[in-house]
Amino acid sequence: MKKMKLSMKIITTTVITVIVVVICFILVIMDAYNGNPISKGIATGKINDYVKTTYEEYELIVGETRYSFDYGNYWSYVYSKKDIDMHFNVMYKHGKIYDNFEFQVLSGQNTCLRMEKEYTLFISSLLKKEYPYTYKNAAVQYVEMDYEKKFDGKLNKPLDINDAKYMKVSLFLNNVDGSVESLASNLKKLHLILTKNGYYFDEYDLVIESYIRVSSIKSNMIDEKLVELIQYALDNREEAIEKYGFWVNK
Repeated sequence: MKKMKLSMKIITTTVITVIVVVICFILVIMDAYNGNPISKGIATGKINDYVKTTYEEYELIVGETRYSFDYGNYWSYVYSKKDIDMHFNVMYKHGKIYDNFEFQVLSGQNTCLRMEKEYTLFISSLLKKEYPYTYKNAAVQYVEMDYEKKFDGKLNKPLDINDAKYMKVSLFLNNVDGSVESLASNLKKLHLILTKNGYYFDEYDLVIESYIRVSSIKSNMIDEKLVELIQYALDNREEAIEKYGFWVNK
């Protein structure tokens, strides 16, 4: 009887020990990926104090504090309800606090990205009507912004479709033949639709089914010799990049 009680005690102790070890292991994993509550609480207080004292002239809202496993820091998304371009991150790590306010806001990065999205919506609405069965999506990119003359550090700047020195558009299609002739034909059609409606781009990407693509072709190359040009780029990738600045993947 005593031996049985002793055996049960050993088994119970072993089971409890295993459970404790498993729980500790889970907590360690969670701490590695999500941070720990104490550190998160400290980071939250530091971030809130930092925003309040550093950016007191703005009416900013500090989002939930999160942990970044990749960078090993705590961070919060900070934004304004009044200024759509006023948003950035504040980070806290090992007692030090820093932000990307200058890079995101003052540089015009947020304004540029917001206008790119707005411009994309304009042309997407048009192309969905003109290419209803094949058009997938698009992405406008302001390759070069003339900040000194046009941006002037102003937040909430309204979209001007002629706002950049050099603009690029990537157009994605599905259910389209990937032949050289088809690539040329679709590029010509898309270019014509956009220019007829007042949307002028300096450079195009055309992507078919996510793997066939004509990359960085200049708008002034989209003419009657486009089939031959695309074929040349397909057969002579390095030479085409060096000579014309664009390439073709199939």
